[in-house]
Amino acid sequence: MIEEQGRVLSTEGGWALVEPLTGGACGSCSARSGCGTSALGRFLGSRRHAFRALNRARARPGDRVRIGIDEGRLAGASLMVYLWPLLAMIGGAIMFQRLAWPSGLPADLQALVGGVLGLSGAFWLVRRLAMHGGHRFHPVVLEVLDSEQAPVTLHLPHA
Repeated sequence: MIEEQGRVLSTEGGWALVEPLTGGACGSCSARSGCGTSALGRFLGSRRHAFRALNRARARPGDRVRIGIDEGRLAGASLMVYLWPLLAMIGGAIMFQRLAWPSGLPADLQALVGGVLGLSGAFWLVRRLAMHGGHRFHPVVLEVLDSEQAPVTLHLPHA
């Protein structure tokens, strides 16, 4: 489980909008002075990004929380988002070039059209899968670490 801390900005239904609290890894890396990623980060600025997480811990706005995502699911989502479109683009290009329909178009142009169609189809499929079964790829609020809400005091009658 990959875990991070964040602050809940808002909640809606079973979801929480969470902003990560920790900075990027570039702040603690010893190679940051010669790293291209660090230089690009300094050039573009360090904006924080909020994301949706399943709110299983029933966190409320202002709460500091621990969020997590399963490594296996993260790897599966990465393959789905990066590898499938790449394979579909290459497959579409090869298929359209091999078929070389008698359309009068050069084979390279047909390969380009096939690649674009394969890539577009894969993006459409990935989007559909993410919309209908994507909850398993979302991070989860695992625990409320501290709350800015007023503590609830229970008053019990004296015996």
